[in-house]
Amino acid sequence: MRSKRYPPISTPYSKPLKQPLVHPSYVDPSCVLALFPQRDPKWFDYSGNSNHGTLTGASFKSTGRFGVALSFSDSAHLVNCGNNSVLDITDDLTFEFWANLVDAGGGGFGHVFFKLDCYRVYVATNGQLSLGLTNVTNTDFQTSAASLIYGSWMHCVITRIKTTGVIAYYINGLPVSGESPGGTEAIPTNANDLFIGNWGTETRNINGLLDFIALYTRSFSPIEVFNLFQIGRIF
Repeated sequence: MRSKRYPPISTPYSKPLKQPLVHPSYVDPSCVLALFPQRDPKWFDYSGNSNHGTLTGASFKSTGRFGVALSFSDSAHLVNCGNNSVLDITDDLTFEFWANLVDAGGGGFGHVFFKLDCYRVYVATNGQLSLGLTNVTNTDFQTSAASLIYGSWMHCVITRIKTTGVIAYYINGLPVSGESPGGTEAIPTNANDLFIGNWGTETRNINGLLDFIALYTRSFSPIEVFNLFQIGRIF
């Protein structure tokens, strides 16, 4: 029996992507960035905001959770997602990503998200998830109590509720304790680019693999985070 042929789809690339695509089964309406490696390989934003990003140095590996993942191993490796205004988030927000890391990365502070003078998510030397929000009280170098397990795929989520200053950390769908609540100030906005996998051109790169990476303009509840983890295990 002949295999089914799939028609090309409309993409921002000159060459159509191969089908079937690996893609998230659900993208929340609040999502402004939903990066996913593809089979071709390509790096595609499923949020609908065209923040597809430009790769520098980072490479695609076939050892992702269910296919391709993006590999970072050098201080020059990064993805530049540009400065689309939807990436300026001042109030509630949620960071989500899957990672399989070798260690804490460049300088012991490998950055997953970095937008200068706005926000950053990174892995500290001891493997703890860490958050920094510019001009927000008690959120510079916030860290989780639990550490990531190197060499294994881990689902990571950090949420912020602006009205209360509460910042919550989750690993594999379950909450892990963090530091005291941060301030309720608004996060600044600017025209700086959002980088994935590194602190701009600094030596703060992730060392390992990243798969699905998402940014949302609202805070997710514990049950919603657990559902994100469960969805991510099957798509």
